[in-house]
Amino acid sequence: MNLFLLGLILLTGINKSQTSLLQVPIEAQTLAILKSEYFKPVALMDNTVIVEALPNGINVLKQERVDYKTLLKPESFQYAKEHRSFYFVFPPFRKKSASAFRFLTENGEVLSEGDNYYLYLTTQDFAQTLPQIRYEITHISLKPIILPELADNNFFFEAPAQLEFNRVIDNIISQITPTELAQLVRELSGEVPVTVSGSLDTIRTRYATAPRNSVAIRYWYEKLSSFSGLDSVTFHPFTWQANRCDSNIIATKLGTTYPNQYYIIGGHIDNTSEIPNTYAPGADDNATGSVAMLIAAKYLHSIPFKYTIRFIAWNAEEFGLYGSEAHAREARNRNDSIVGVLNGDMIGTETINRDSLEIYTGSRTGSRALGDTFYSVNTTYGIGLHIRRSTQMPQYSDHYPYYAQGYNSNCIIEADFCPYYHTTQDRITASSFDTIFFTKVVKGMVATLATLAQPDTLYKDVAVLAIIQPVGTIDSNTPITPQVRVKNYGFNPETFPIKFCIGDFYNETRTKTLAPGQIDTVNFPIWVATQIGTHTTKCTTLLSGDMKQTNDYVINSVTVTPVGIAENSDPQIPKTLVLEVSKPNPFLSQTIIRYTLPKETAVSLQIYNVVGNLVRTLKDGLEKPGIYSVIWDGADDNGNKVTKGVYFYRLSAGKNRVIKKVIKLD
Repeated sequence: MNLFLLGLILLTGINKSQTSLLQVPIEAQTLAILKSEYFKPVALMDNTVIVEALPNGINVLKQERVDYKTLLKPESFQYAKEHRSFYFVFPPFRKKSASAFRFLTENGEVLSEGDNYYLYLTTQDFAQTLPQIRYEITHISLKPIILPELADNNFFFEAPAQLEFNRVIDNIISQITPTELAQLVRELSGEVPVTVSGSLDTIRTRYATAPRNSVAIRYWYEKLSSFSGLDSVTFHPFTWQANRCDSNIIATKLGTTYPNQYYIIGGHIDNTSEIPNTYAPGADDNATGSVAMLIAAKYLHSIPFKYTIRFIAWNAEEFGLYGSEAHAREARNRNDSIVGVLNGDMIGTETINRDSLEIYTGSRTGSRALGDTFYSVNTTYGIGLHIRRSTQMPQYSDHYPYYAQGYNSNCIIEADFCPYYHTTQDRITASSFDTIFFTKVVKGMVATLATLAQPDTLYKDVAVLAIIQPVGTIDSNTPITPQVRVKNYGFNPETFPIKFCIGDFYNETRTKTLAPGQIDTVNFPIWVATQIGTHTTKCTTLLSGDMKQTNDYVINSVTVTPVGIAENSDPQIPKTLVLEVSKPNPFLSQTIIRYTLPKETAVSLQIYNVVGNLVRTLKDGLEKPGIYSVIWDGADDNGNKVTKGVYFYRLSAGKNRVIKKVIKLD
């Protein structure tokens, strides 16, 4: 048996107790070594990698004189895997201290230290209490990760090339306002009640293990579901800590050219505080990131992009990034093509450094390119942020699991740390919350995503949104103007035919011109509903070269029923004499006058002006009982169009007289 097979066997279940936990520096030499079968990388830690190593692997490191550190020897490591959990732990405000170290060592074991955090071994029960006292934690599952590239430097300030200005993207971000963003933060942080599943509710906490978390998830799901241009909105269930089951929310907009390659924009929706089960507003941490994702979906859902976009609200972040870890690992197992991830976490605080934002890219070339794009977008569209980019890859938020699985990802975060994070004071009313700064960051995120996903300017798609009339049940002999609503989803003006059918007896076509993104109604010739029964209605757009045919038609139905029927009588005989208000009224070119006769009688229907002069006789003769519709085309008896003004139409039926008013417009 060769060493490769032996290594695989040992890693998959035989002699597991022989593996050690090591910390190895990330260097050109060690990266090549760690790709061998003797090692399983499990976490990234500053400029080092945490690995499980077989004895042969340790021998290789020794032979190559690699300066590694043994964190746990085989026996201790095996015990830790069975009885403890591994975490990265960030002390309050991400500042290490002697008191924090002492506190942690009293309740677990510090295995190693990073720049502003600890690699920590403890119980799950203790770890989940840490966020309530302002620690941040990342669970380390000990499952394999993908090794990164080497970083040339930690911070980089070179200015990428200027992006070409795109009017579509500029128009998108011009619609994003502080007022709208602030209202969404208020809703998600429990400042105002919201309607969830048809009932009024207040989201006072989004803590992952609190029952109210599901209310927040449902509310955001319903918000996303209201955006008609999304192809799907789904719950993404995941299991964590062995027996807990929660859900992320994933909304998808498919790309026109590269539907199997996608970008992600997201933020974690859960939060915490010192009393998380009762009240945890989490305005900055992280209603802001969740709102950024929702706003991106709102303003991008109706625009065609070449690449697919996924909008994700991650759950259980505060407990250790469980939601993002689950999705990132599933994506890697499927070999999904995730082109890039933009994670917004705490993007609403500004205290000292005005308009200052930090973007952590990691060392991968593609990941750094995401940060470069954000940097260029900020300049091109005059957003006004001061951006510092870093090749560090912090592990405290939902970008990290994707980066650890080999995907390009960025962490977008405020430069000024929120003084109220993980407390009940993290509210939009806090003095540190800056809605203007928050708006700039959201605009930057949305513009960056739109730039990366690439608006498809050649895309052609017009759609029928709805049949407005006729719908439901209508009375027989009712004159109806069929009306539909259509939209141009493309980037260019389109002129196209629209066909409307009712049963097999009505078939009309109209032509419409729509600007990019325009929604408008289309009216068809009047239909008088004389056909009793239920009939299929169908509207179809007929644009040549339409690239999305699934929205080219809408099918509905209308039911025509007899009206004004007397009991125990001939079903076609109305009960009373009725003269209805003409439709439309006022009118431009023509109006329909509808009346009913309960019995056979002499009928006269005439139009008079305001001084009582006869203008037009529309009916004069004997008529049987029934329902009648008469069109007045706005002309007198000589065929001349009358002037605008008030007119009266009088129905004489036997000894009965009924008069109503109609207004003629220019």
